[in-house]
Amino acid sequence: FVAVPFLFYCIGRFVTVGVGVDYASSVEFMDDMRDNPLIGMSLVERIPSALSIAWFYTSQVVVPDTSYYQIPAELPGWTSVSTILGVTSIAVALIVFFAAVRRRSWLAIGFIVAAGQFALIGNLLLPVGVYAANRLMLPFTFLGAMLIAHFVHRFCVQSTRRRAVAIIPAIGVVLLMSPVIQDVNFHWGSEARLIGRDKRLDPSNPIKQYNFATTRAIEGHSAQLRIAAIKYAIDLIDRILDVKDTDPISKRIELTADLNRLREMMLPQGPFAVVPRHPDQYQTLKETPRKLDQAIGQLPHLLDDKNNLIDLRSRLQQELADSKSNADQYLTESIGLLESVVRLRPASINARIQLAKTREYLKQTSAARLEYLAVARIKDHDRNLNVIEAKVKFGWLSIEAGRDPMLAGRYLQEAEVTLKEMLESDEAMLVEIEDELHRLNKNAKRYLSILAFLVNDKATALRRHNELLKQYPDFKEAWDDLPEFIKSRGIEVPPNG
Repeated sequence: FVAVPFLFYCIGRFVTVGVGVDYASSVEFMDDMRDNPLIGMSLVERIPSALSIAWFYTSQVVVPDTSYYQIPAELPGWTSVSTILGVTSIAVALIVFFAAVRRRSWLAIGFIVAAGQFALIGNLLLPVGVYAANRLMLPFTFLGAMLIAHFVHRFCVQSTRRRAVAIIPAIGVVLLMSPVIQDVNFHWGSEARLIGRDKRLDPSNPIKQYNFATTRAIEGHSAQLRIAAIKYAIDLIDRILDVKDTDPISKRIELTADLNRLREMMLPQGPFAVVPRHPDQYQTLKETPRKLDQAIGQLPHLLDDKNNLIDLRSRLQQELADSKSNADQYLTESIGLLESVVRLRPASINARIQLAKTREYLKQTSAARLEYLAVARIKDHDRNLNVIEAKVKFGWLSIEAGRDPMLAGRYLQEAEVTLKEMLESDEAMLVEIEDELHRLNKNAKRYLSILAFLVNDKATALRRHNELLKQYPDFKEAWDDLPEFIKSRGIEVPPNG
C-alpha cells in the first residue's frame, strides 16, 4: 500500500510539469542573482546542493529559518557541513522508513510524501524555479508532526505523569514561537521590511544585498514619479490662485479639466500611481499617496477659497520635500549596495544592469552609460535580454552625450540582428517575452536612424526611419520625438522626411 501515494504523486507531477522538462534553454532569461542557480546544471553537479537542501528542510521542522530567500552565497560542495548533515538526514530517514514498512506502520506514508516532495523541490528530478523555500516545506512538517506524535504516544501512553511531562515543553515551545510568528507576520506586511530583514540576518550575502537594493531602487523611482505628480498639483494651485473674478468662465472650465486629468493620473492604473495603494506597502512613502489624493480631491471646492489653497500648497510643498529626500536616500542606498554586489559577483549581468538603471534614475548618466557598456561587452550572452537592453541603452545615452557614435552604432546593430533572429524564431519561450522584444527592437531601430542623421548620412537615416514607421506605425516617439531631436541639432530634414 505504501507505493500508492508515491504513484499518485508521480502522476500529478508528470501531468502538471511534463516529462523531460529542459530548463537549460531558459538560462539566458533567468535572473542570475534571484533565480535557482542549479538551473542549467547536470544532475551530478546538483547532487551536493540537493543533499544540502535535504538538511535545510529537516532543520526547518525543528528550527525554522524565517528568511524569505534561502539561496546561499556560495553553493555547497561535498565537504560542506550542510551537505554532510543532509546525507545523514537521508540515511536516518531511510532506516526509519524501512523499519516502519517492516512493522507495517502508518509512519511510512509520511516518509513517502516527504521523499516525493524532496525529489521535486530538492532539484533531484529537475531544477525547479526556487532553490529552497519555506512555503514548500509542508510535507516535511507533516512528517515531523507524525514522528513527534508517534514517539510522544509511545512515551506517554501508559502514564499520566509522562503525559504532563510531554505537554509542559510543548506549551513552552508554542509560547516561544509566538513572538517569532508575530515578528515574521510584521515583516511580511511590507516588501521593504521583508527583504530588509533578510539583509540584516545575512548582511554579507550578495543575493540578499541585491534583493534589498532592487527594492530600494523601486521605492526611489516611485518617489521620483510622485514628485512629478506633486509638482503638477502645485502648478495647478498656482494657476488657480491667479484666477481673477474678471477672468472668463472658460478659464475655470480649463482648470477643472486639468484637475480631472490629474485625478485620472493618480488612479491605481495611472502613470503616477506606481506605488501600490496598500496602506502599508512602503514605509516612509506610504502616507504620500493618501495625502496627495486627499488634497487633489479638495481642489474643485477650493476655487473661491484662496487661504485654504495657500495652506494646501504649503502642505504639498512639504510632501514634495519629503518625496525628494526619500528618492535621493533610497536610490543612493541602492547604488551603494549594488556596487558591493558587483564587487562580490563581477560576472552577474543582473547586478550590473540594475546598477546602470539606478544610476540613470539618479541622473548619473555618464556613470550609467559606462555600466551599460560593461554589460554590452559581455560575450556569449547575445540573447540575454539584459545584454540586449544594455546595448540599446548605451546607444541612446551615447547619442544624448554626443560620445562614441561608432561604438554605439556597433552595439545597436548587434542588438537589432539578435532581436530580428529572436522575433523570427518559433521558440515557445520567446512568445512570453514578445512584447519586450518588440520594445527593444523598435528602440534599437530608432536610435540607429538618429545616429545616421548625426553623422549626416541622411539617405540611410530616412530609409531606416521609414522602415521603422512601416513596421511600427503606432510608435509615437518615432513620429514626434525623432523629428524634434533632429531639429534641435540644426540638421535639415527634407520636406518628405
